[in-house]
Amino acid sequence: MIEEQRTKKVVAGQLKFESEVAAASAAKVAPNRQVSRLFDVPVVVDEERCISGCHVCVESCPVDCLAIETERRKAYMKFDDCWYCLACEVDCPTNAITVKMPFLIR
Repeated sequence: MIEEQRTKKVVAGQLKFESEVAAASAAKVAPNRQVSRLFDVPVVVDEERCISGCHVCVESCPVDCLAIETERRKAYMKFDDCWYCLACEVDCPTNAITVKMPFLIR
């Protein structure tokens, strides 16, 4: 009984993941922006709180995960090499950045 429930959860999770992958590949995705909304990334930027043109998070990141979008001048995560050091989250003057820690690191 327990094994059957686990199997159902795994299958449901796999189907959800596959549907997200299909949706991402079918959509015309803007570089670095829509993909982060479809899949969980460690660094999330609240665009309403993010100060236009502020580079504090970009400068504080030791692995250059963050960048400033040229058009709107807001921060975004350009790739997922985050070390979970929390420098960007701590240094952000408006608390616009949230770092999602993986379960094993917490």
